[in-house]
This record gives sequence, structure tokens and C-alpha cells, in this order.
Amino acid sequence: MSTAHVRAQRELRISAPANIVFHLFTPKGEELWIDAWRPRYIHPQDGTTVCGMVFATGDGPEHTLWQLVEFDTARRRSVYARTTPGARIGTVTVEVDALDPISSRALIRYEMTALAEGPVLAPYLEPAFSQLIDGWEATIRERLPMLIAALA
Repeated sequence: MSTAHVRAQRELRISAPANIVFHLFTPKGEELWIDAWRPRYIHPQDGTTVCGMVFATGDGPEHTLWQLVEFDTARRRSVYARTTPGARIGTVTVEVDALDPISSRALIRYEMTALAEGPVLAPYLEPAFSQLIDGWEATIRERLPMLIAALA
């Protein structure tokens, strides 16, 4: 596999209805469970999740610009375009399916291209990528009652 372009995906199983799980993976939803996630909303400024929204994360060399290019609540599918100038550019796709009325599967896919030499794609290579997503699953599981209450 070339490290100039990487496609990584991982599946999470979450004991919550699909509509709640889908909203856990919006910028506002992630603020509820990722302690370091502090998006700065550019459009709309209140952070309402809509197709075309733009926000920024990180600082310095990890300053990243994001745009929500697809937001299909009926299919529970989101696609974000993101760029960390001088480092990487790509997409993040989230697809959520109901396994039954109270449990869901979330597929998280990153497709990233390096814009520089060096380890700019290291977070999307194994085992780092699986460790990251497994950490997300553990955090969500730990905080699930609070998350369900916040999004219900």
C-alpha cells in the first residue's frame, strides 16, 4: 500500500438506536464525547449540522478545515471533506445502520492523501487507526447513558 494515499475503515457496534448513533458523529455530537474536540464553527456559526457547514479544528501545523459535503439523515450517511494545509487532504465518511431497534453499526472511513513527505498519514495506518477507533468505541460505551439522554 502506498503511504501517499490511504483508505482506512473501521466498524463500531453501539447499543443505541441508529438515529442517536448517527448524531454522535456530527461535530456537535462529537463535542459530547471527545474531550479534546473543540470545533470552531465558521458556517453556520452556531454549529448547526447542515450540508455545506464549515468548521476548523486544531492549531498550528494540525489546523484543519472541514466541510460537510453530504448529510443524508434518511440514509444516516455523512461525508466530510477535510484539509490540513501542507500535510493532508481527504474525506471522512460515516454510515450508520440499525442492527435492531436498540443497537447500531457505524462504519467510519477515512480516505486521505499526503500533501507532504514524512509521516503525515501515520494516524490512518494500522495499528494506529484501529486503536483510535477502538478508543472512540470504548469512550462512547462508557458515556452512553449520558449521550442518549443528550440526543434523545
